[in-house]
Amino acid sequence: MSKNDKNTQTQEWTEEGYDKFLEEHPDYPIPEPIACLNLIMKREFAEAIVKGEKKVEIRAYTQHYVNRLYDAKTEDFVERHKEEPDILFWCDTLRSVEKIHFHNYNNTWSLDVECTLNDLVAPTDDGIAMLHEEYDCHELDEIHRKLKREGADEVPLFFYFELGNIIERKNI
Repeated sequence: MSKNDKNTQTQEWTEEGYDKFLEEHPDYPIPEPIACLNLIMKREFAEAIVKGEKKVEIRAYTQHYVNRLYDAKTEDFVERHKEEPDILFWCDTLRSVEKIHFHNYNNTWSLDVECTLNDLVAPTDDGIAMLHEEYDCHELDEIHRKLKREGADEVPLFFYFELGNIIERKNI
């Protein structure tokens, strides 16, 4: 069996499994996408996006962002079905973001950017390697070094947003 055959079988298995999951759980509330996420940003970072130097935005995994980015109805569904062994495999509670509206506190400038992917990343060897390879991003490098130096048992999570095309810009 070639690698491509295995990938095709895996994709078919995943699609069949998800379809079966949806049949068994017709009440599963698919997370509501976020059409536009407003984020405060320093002008220098917005300028780096405009120049094509910044390809990903990272935000700390705080209660503020958890409340904004996770779908409460989907989280309630997961909580009600938590005894089912594969529930977390099939349920994605993170809402997809379609566009980010970056601006400063007094809205003297703004930058609207397509968000092509949003997910979680941890400053582990694998997470840092992904940020370097995919986005040439080094924002979490110092945290990673500190965690390794201290031999930390727990590693923090961060939200990351892959930035796509610039949609609109005002005064920047």
